[in-house]
Amino acid sequence: MGSQIEIPPRLVRTVYRKASERNQSFEEREDWDNSARTWGVDPEDRHAIGLLGEIAFAIYTDLWIDTELVPWSDGGVDFEVSIDGIERTVDVKTSRKEPYALPVKEWRVDSEYYVLAHLAVAPRSC
Repeated sequence: MGSQIEIPPRLVRTVYRKASERNQSFEEREDWDNSARTWGVDPEDRHAIGLLGEIAFAIYTDLWIDTELVPWSDGGVDFEVSIDGIERTVDVKTSRKEPYALPVKEWRVDSEYYVLAHLAVAPRSC
């Protein structure tokens, strides 16, 4: 079992605000279908789940999270870190279900390191 990270309420509020903004940027694209590929999760909650995992990783590693609103994707890189003096990229994947594996689409392998985060508490609208 990994580490358990408590996220302060002020950061949780920030996560939900940013998740709403991220979802809106996706909805503004003509080729985006908010009801497709939902995996049974509300699209705004998907953004919140991912951001909560990123915040937990940032707290654990004492890094800053990038809250810049990008029009489509972060390119599969959530953090840039220095490991033994070498710059590396990290992508955080977050799941509400008990994770036994880290699912990464083969055609989307963009980071050098992947972190699997498990969200023990469901987002507020689930």
